[in-house]
Amino acid sequence: MTLTIDLSLRSTGYCVWNQGKLIAYGIINTESDESPYARAHYITKELKYLIGNYKVTEILIEAPAYGAKGSMVYVLQGVHFYVCAVITNDVGIELRHVPITTIKKQFTGNGRAKKDEIVKNMPEDILELFKKDYVMSRGLSDLCDAYALGWIQYNERN
Repeated sequence: MTLTIDLSLRSTGYCVWNQGKLIAYGIINTESDESPYARAHYITKELKYLIGNYKVTEILIEAPAYGAKGSMVYVLQGVHFYVCAVITNDVGIELRHVPITTIKKQFTGNGRAKKDEIVKNMPEDILELFKKDYVMSRGLSDLCDAYALGWIQYNERN
C-alpha cells in the first residue's frame, strides 16, 4: 500500500493506493487558531493512523517549496521536517519527497502549472468523487495534489 500526501497546515490531502488503484482519500483539517505545533502533532497522529490502518509500506510526500517566500515558509518547512521525522522514527518508513514542479510537469505537462490546472487535469470520475465532499477553498486542491502524486507513481504521461 502506498500513501501519498500533500502536506498543509490547513488541509493536508492524502490518498491511499493499492497497486495503482485509489482505495481511500481525504483531508486532514486543522484550525488556524491552534498553534503550528499542535496542528503538526494532530496531522502526524492522523497520518500514523492511516499508515497502520491500511498497512502502508510506501509513502510519497510533496517536498516543500524551498524557493518560496513569506512569513509561513519556515513554519511549513519545520512542520514538514517534524512530520517526516516522526513517521520515519515511529513507523519505520522513510518518506520519499517529490518536488512540486515534478508533480506538475508529469501530471499537467507544465512544471509551473497553477493549482486549478492540476484540478482541471484530474480524471472526471475522480474529480466528481472528490467534489462530493470538498471544495477548492477547503481542501479540494490539496486532495488533487495528493492524487496527482500517486497518479504519476503508477502512470506516465506521453
